Amino acid sequence: MASTIDDAKFYLIDQFPGSFGDNLIPSPSDWTAYSTTEDFPLGTKRRIYDATNKGFAILTFLKVTGGTEGNANGSAVKSICGLKTSTAAAGTAGWQHTITPDGGEALLNGPIAIQLGTISAANFTANTSYYGWFWTGGVCPVDTIAGLDGNYATDENVTAGVGMDMVDNSGPIAFGLLGAADVGIVGAFAGAADA
Repeated sequence: MASTIDDAKFYLIDQFPGSFGDNLIPSPSDWTAYSTTEDFPLGTKRRIYDATNKGFAILTFLKVTGGTEGNANGSAVKSICGLKTSTAAAGTAGWQHTITPDGGEALLNGPIAIQLGTISAANFTANTSYYGWFWTGGVCPVDTIAGLDGNYATDENVTAGVGMDMVDNSGPIAFGLLGAADVGIVGAFAGAADA
């Protein structure tokens, strides 16, 4: 896979349950930090305006597990994450907010979250999961999280004006063209073709 799509040429459609909460819950001082503790209620959301991409972005507090890919290679800013399949299948508490960057262990037709910071392989193997903020809706918030600027991996099939979902990239997840056989949700919208 060599194709990519620039952050300014797509937006995410937020599909995670949760709310913007009340004004009593403060925003974090560092959006890119991850913790082994649930510092905010899962599903807490914040909406921020991005002047560069001329729109609002939604950031959501989620739980992330590395899966095989994360445990082997870690995951970095701009990693595409999807709902963890084994957690969803079990229907355990909080499954709707538990994600992974591993394409073989994610529900590829589900909601999409983009990682804001980095978690090393050593951290994933030392702790089964982490908690932190993820970009889940709207335009890319490059003014707030500069590391999100740039290109995102695709499966070489994304065209302009189409919905996107996720594809298993034999490891990390990439964006793909939403196909007629896909039964999930549209997680993102491409305003331009990949290159």
